[in-house]
Amino acid sequence: MKVILITFATLCLWTIVSCVTTVPPPKYEGPQTVEALLETYSEKVANPEIDEKYPQAEWLQMLLDKGIIIEDFGDYSGYMTSRWSLARLEHQPEKWASGRLGIPPTDDWETYKAAYIERKIWERQQIKAAEQIDVTVAGGFFTGPNQETFLPFTPGRVYVQRTRNGGNFTGETLSEKQKFNILFKGKHPWGRKIIYIDETGNILPKKPAPISLEDLGLPADVSWPPKDQKHLDHIYEEVKLRYQLEKNR
Repeated sequence: MKVILITFATLCLWTIVSCVTTVPPPKYEGPQTVEALLETYSEKVANPEIDEKYPQAEWLQMLLDKGIIIEDFGDYSGYMTSRWSLARLEHQPEKWASGRLGIPPTDDWETYKAAYIERKIWERQQIKAAEQIDVTVAGGFFTGPNQETFLPFTPGRVYVQRTRNGGNFTGETLSEKQKFNILFKGKHPWGRKIIYIDETGNILPKKPAPISLEDLGLPADVSWPPKDQKHLDHIYEEVKLRYQLEKNR
């Protein structure tokens, strides 16, 4: 008899973009020039170490040359944040070769850096598009093949990727009891919008059935569904004991 252990996981392999508020920042009304943008925002994101390696003026000029428009501080800080990651990644060639974060694998730093910048520009554009559709959007995460699917965060929203014997949760914080009830009883907590997704990030058309005895490889005569995690642990102990007794006969 095979008994599968349950794990509740919070997805941490996806790129997470977070904001502290759903109130949009004031629009930038000045000219789209390096000088004007630096005067407005440079002090708010200043960091001597990062600014020395990737000066804000040069970074801004690169963005403007690509046709990027800075509409508010969210844009400015979002585009500037990429410099921090690049500073860390420069001496991690294993990351360049990994093919993760939606960036093709390479062993050349300049190639990786160019692709990384383009990727971050694209990510920012996906976030902005989602924010324009729904003003309550506060960041989100990228998932699916090559991390091409963007799923936005909104107040109360939780994405659940069901697995055979558990689930992954991304979004608003849930208690272990709430996660348990979602997985084993199909009960959604009040004040939370539960959205089920598959492994490619696609939203499922309907709510999946709760985890069953069959999913866990448990015998059919076990009392089901479990009341809580303590009850489930007790079920496992009983099944393990039964298995040992049968094995020793």
